[in-house]
Amino acid sequence: MGRPDKAEDDAFGTRGLEVTASDVGEFRLAGRDVTQIINNYQNMDKDQLKELVEEMVRSSIMRQISEIDVQSNATSEIVKKGEKTLVEADAAQNAGVPFNPDEYMKLATVATRCGRIIIAEGYVREALRLYERENIGIGMVNATIRLGHYRTLQSDYPGAIEHYQHAMKLGIEIDYPKGKADSLGRMAWAVFKQGHRERAFAMFREAIQISRELENNVSLKFHLNNLGSAMVTSGNFAEGQNLLEESLQIDQDLGEYGDIQKINLARVALFKGELDKAKLLLEGVRTHYEEETFKRGIGTCLYYQARIHLLEENFDESGKLAVDCRDIFQETGDENRADLASELILQIAERSTLNEIVDF
Repeated sequence: MGRPDKAEDDAFGTRGLEVTASDVGEFRLAGRDVTQIINNYQNMDKDQLKELVEEMVRSSIMRQISEIDVQSNATSEIVKKGEKTLVEADAAQNAGVPFNPDEYMKLATVATRCGRIIIAEGYVREALRLYERENIGIGMVNATIRLGHYRTLQSDYPGAIEHYQHAMKLGIEIDYPKGKADSLGRMAWAVFKQGHRERAFAMFREAIQISRELENNVSLKFHLNNLGSAMVTSGNFAEGQNLLEESLQIDQDLGEYGDIQKINLARVALFKGELDKAKLLLEGVRTHYEEETFKRGIGTCLYYQARIHLLEENFDESGKLAVDCRDIFQETGDENRADLASELILQIAERSTLNEIVDF
């Protein structure tokens, strides 16, 4: 499906929840301005000083997160900033600095952007523990959905489905329809990957219907894209293309580029033999990714561009692109995609021009 790295956090409802400088208080901590703190710190006892230092450390880390564009693709600059923030957050935790559950979820988002899935999962589990302790239902649903997503990224589809089912049950119990829709839509992808297509399609459609009723276009575009991608993989190009085009239009109306949808529309064109159309779409997306230095996105474009050159029997160029693609995913630690690129390299070496429907 083009691994929707950017869309994933939109669907978790994190858009609009980013910390800003005003939230953490650029020159104010817990209602006290810095001048007041400097004038009074000598009168503070040990516990008050400890609390002040913890506030300052936590505020500094949250400010760093506010300066990281977690809604954009994981560019080299974003990853560098994120890694620095994660190191400082780890040091703060080791020193006993407490974070609240929302802050743990924000740290998890940064870790996800940096490809640190195990670290991200640990932050979400701690957030979930605190949400449960404080009985914050929406937080519990969103954290459980996120855990399911991390299982999906590691191809543990049974584990993902277990989390999504639990999140959906919670969402129904607390009357949180967005949570139900997002649980259903994400569970549908895991069910589809297990080979249960018709069941998955029904779940996708229910998630789409709920999102329409809620007028939640951020979730809607995500579910439309994933159902469209699944339809394309299943060989239903016409319906898949319609869903992808609707998702793309919503994304563009929201001021986004629509890179994931364009890659999937390029897949449609490729599998239908419309190679010039596929080339044009992929060239545009790849240029956009190169401007952002988003390696995973570049690698995905390279894969499908290599397949196009293979079909045109440009074997040398196809092989070069496929090797570059494999190298990117080996570097980023995505073994599944690196293996798919290696399979394509073998196909090129065998001069096989079979136009297979592939979900990269």
